[in-house]
Amino acid sequence: MDEELRPLFWDFVKEFFAMENSFMNNFRISRMYRTGYYIQQGVKRDAQQKQYLSGTIIDQPIFCMVIANFIYELSSTKRIYEYFANNKLWIEDFKSYEECQNYIPSMISKIAGGFLFRNFEINNYQFIVTESSFDIALKELIAFFNQDFVSYDQFIHVKKVSGDLNEAILTNQVSLVQADYEMAKFYSINYSRPEPIIELELYEGDYLLKVKSQIPKDYYTLKKIRLLRDYEMYIRDKWKYLPILGISGYLELGKIILNSFDWPIMNYRVIGPFGNEHYHLKNETTAAITDERLQHLQYAANIISDTESFKDLDKRILYSIERLTKSKAAKNIDDRVVDLAIAFEYLINTEHTEVTLQLCLKVLKLLDDNNKDDKVFDSLKKFYALRSKVVHGNDKIPNNAYNTSIIDLAELIVQKATLRMIILNKVYSFPIIDKALKKAIYISKPLSDLLVEANLPN
Repeated sequence: MDEELRPLFWDFVKEFFAMENSFMNNFRISRMYRTGYYIQQGVKRDAQQKQYLSGTIIDQPIFCMVIANFIYELSSTKRIYEYFANNKLWIEDFKSYEECQNYIPSMISKIAGGFLFRNFEINNYQFIVTESSFDIALKELIAFFNQDFVSYDQFIHVKKVSGDLNEAILTNQVSLVQADYEMAKFYSINYSRPEPIIELELYEGDYLLKVKSQIPKDYYTLKKIRLLRDYEMYIRDKWKYLPILGISGYLELGKIILNSFDWPIMNYRVIGPFGNEHYHLKNETTAAITDERLQHLQYAANIISDTESFKDLDKRILYSIERLTKSKAAKNIDDRVVDLAIAFEYLINTEHTEVTLQLCLKVLKLLDDNNKDDKVFDSLKKFYALRSKVVHGNDKIPNNAYNTSIIDLAELIVQKATLRMIILNKVYSFPIIDKALKKAIYISKPLSDLLVEANLPN
């Protein structure tokens, strides 16, 4: 394929640049540029002083649409079309060159126009094509046509998380990555908000969950566009739970960034934010990625990876996750305690007497049959003492390091209990789990045995 495509695209590049002045004078060209803001290298989100810089890049989708009308008349463009049409390499079949021009996505805009854009992108948005950029773009194009799917990365932006870790592999599909300067600059210029206060989309040092995704090429045809949307929604809805269940402490979910080297179909795209899960937090507390937090995040990632769909889980588990999500954006410590307590109580049914004791014992049995660590029991009792202070209107909770440590540990226990319930709910119904946990308080048997017994027909 290289021997056939290389001369075709060199002819195309030469013919385009022979008419470059005509293109640059086109009145539509101003629409291709996007101007935004970014921060100088080395400045992180928590910096006290920030100097905003202005930058301009070329918007790829607009560029490809604008240039398609210009390059349509080039003889080399038509020869490129004929090669791909005759060899049936594009995702749609066209009756004619004219029909292709009027189709979205147009083969002309996505392949020929995309090839030019990729060269300009590699050369820092200069209108030049070098041998090096030509070779890179052609290699990517050939790789794309030699596969049956579109590969891309979904980056879920997790704000309010700090650390020195550059990257950590969580599963075969998911990793935690830290944005470098170039990535932060690019997406900030593209998607920062200039008014009334500059809000950058991404800072150097921010963390993102990187989810590797693959979609069959034919999903991008008009006939299967709904399948594409359903799949993208499925991936987003599944992995948005990972930071909620895997990172304790305050955080905020930002936008989803899609990035791919399969540029004939996709270059980059930003989606989001996550509806009511996007908050502008007043507190400045950040969750640091420690070894202990990373270990728990990997544990959560593996459970979510093995969960086909959260929609199939019992609604009480989902209600608990909703409250856990709210607690991560609580405006004060009292709200956080109330939300976490409700998250507990959706998971664990209790009788009317000795509620705290029942909950503590059931959680202990849920987390580990042989749990002899008094720390979990004591932590839950201290947490429920704080909860009683708020719920019964006795007092406000002092916002100090001691109380914060109690609440942080309680949140980690909620996360672990929720993940354990997800595992069990794949096999047992919620009433069966509840029945077994109730027996577990009084009978010295492993929870696994009690679940089997509870699941037997009467």
